Amino acid sequence: MVLLLAIVFWQLNVIMEMRLSDAIPHAPTPLVQPPEERTQVTTDQGFIEKFIKESEQSERDRPSLDIDELELHVHDLTNVERAQNGLDRLEYDDALAAVARAHSEDMASRGFFDHTNPDGESPSDRAERQGYKCRKVGILYITEGIAENLAKLSVYESKTSLKYQGKTYYVYEWYSQDELAEKTVDGWMDSPGHRENILTEGYDAEGIGVAVSDELVYVTQDFC
Repeated sequence: MVLLLAIVFWQLNVIMEMRLSDAIPHAPTPLVQPPEERTQVTTDQGFIEKFIKESEQSERDRPSLDIDELELHVHDLTNVERAQNGLDRLEYDDALAAVARAHSEDMASRGFFDHTNPDGESPSDRAERQGYKCRKVGILYITEGIAENLAKLSVYESKTSLKYQGKTYYVYEWYSQDELAEKTVDGWMDSPGHRENILTEGYDAEGIGVAVSDELVYVTQDFC
């Protein structure tokens, strides 16, 4: 009887170790979505004058972004994907969103793009420093720490440049705010590691953090 209990206990430990190993929070390679960039070369004065006017108008047409709305739109689109795959929706966790937003702002200000910041902190390290702890306990598994998706994309779909008399002019095709949210989630769903995070059944909460630096948008999605 004692031997039988010992064998059962050993088997449960093996299963537990396997599940713990499999359940390490996932941080796939950050997703970069570069825009299309073109260069015009011409001596046609009429074309040049028209391009300069279009460039001036293009700058005026740059859409303003409501960061809070953009973050919630990414959250809503994430839940659409989960619903389409038969999963429960993720609750929006403001505390987790604060962790995500701090990382996006840090990437934008310090000019890096990675799950690990220049101080060597992982996603879970950053969360714990901000007082956020994530622990999941199931029948045969325990997970600790958060999972994370990252995306970096431009605020424009394409940019065309023209040099004239020592100055460079640009004409942009801007993304709308809705298009930025859609492109972010579509990109994640087309990437196996990011898709896995979004469709992990064990997560029940997420937070989205967005930061904009000049022409770049940084998006952090944290899960618990």
